[in-house]
Amino acid sequence: MPNCRVSRTHLHGRPLNPAEWTCVPGPVTMYTLYRESQKRWVNCLRIVRQKAGGASDASPYPDLCDVELLAFSTHQAMMVAGFEEIVGARYYQGWYIVWE
Repeated sequence: MPNCRVSRTHLHGRPLNPAEWTCVPGPVTMYTLYRESQKRWVNCLRIVRQKAGGASDASPYPDLCDVELLAFSTHQAMMVAGFEEIVGARYYQGWYIVWE
C-alpha cells in the first residue's frame, strides 16, 4: 500500500477524537514473528521508511501487532486493530488506513 495515509485512533490505549488523528504517509507492510511471551506467531504491520542506499529509517509509529481487520472498503479505507508496545507496555491501538 504505497499510496496511503495512516492515522492512529488511540494514544496509550485511550481513544482519540477523530479530529485529533494525525496522518502519516505509507507504505505499510505486513510481517509475522514468533512472540515467545505469547507462545505463538503474531501478524504485525509496519510503516516502512527507506533511506538512500536501501537502509531503513525508523517508523513514525510503533509496529501494530496481533492485527485484526475490522473494516475494509476498496474505494475508501480500512480499519485494523491490534496492540503497540511502548516502553515494554502493550496498548490497544487502531490504524485507519486511507488510500490516496
